[in-house]
Amino acid sequence: MSIEALQRPQSLRQQVYERLRTALRAGEYRPNQRLTEIGIAEALGVSRTPVREALGLLSREGLLSSMPHGGFKVPDLQVDDLNDIFELRYLLEPYAAGLAARNAYHEGVTGMHVAIQTEKQCLIDSDNIAFVQASQDFRSRLFAMAGNRRLAAAISQVEGHVQFVRSETFDDWKTRTVLISAQEQILEAVRLRDAEAAAKAMRALLTTTKNTLLAAMQQYKVDDAPDVYY
Repeated sequence: MSIEALQRPQSLRQQVYERLRTALRAGEYRPNQRLTEIGIAEALGVSRTPVREALGLLSREGLLSSMPHGGFKVPDLQVDDLNDIFELRYLLEPYAAGLAARNAYHEGVTGMHVAIQTEKQCLIDSDNIAFVQASQDFRSRLFAMAGNRRLAAAISQVEGHVQFVRSETFDDWKTRTVLISAQEQILEAVRLRDAEAAAKAMRALLTTTKNTLLAAMQQYKVDDAPDVYY
């Protein structure tokens, strides 16, 4: 007789971690904004222990910076940081896009197409949050087709470091249209199973994204941001 293993619910630490990481990736916090254990614990209705552990995990991933006298803040990304991040992205993402083209399957390609159509509707509706979510869905489906979970996880972690400025740039209509055009080129290459073209299109998109983020960093520079508890 065989029985299935019980599915354990997520720990409180994991739930707090996921909630905060999602908020960070969505750009809900600005550079230098401070997060405290007490404030987050009160907002989420949990004790300080899982919050402390979640903040520690986010700090080790580089998504938060520890402060000298306690607490954490959102890192204030500098130009050198952006260059380091994109050096990694240039290594990982074109390769992953090429793998996705080689391994392309109907559901994944269809999902990418739907994500682009959702983005276009968001342009009409001026829905910035939904646009960011659709863009992330496009990337998730693309890299899932690469067939390498560790590679996809590494890309997600590296990309998370630029989410604040990335989400801010989606307020610009021209930037959104350029992004959609680049995604359509990637989608077409994947649909045709052309790994070289997919990798080339991804490199071009990364170059455009990097230049856009550099400009956004100057525009949205924050010197003294208020405390944010959640």
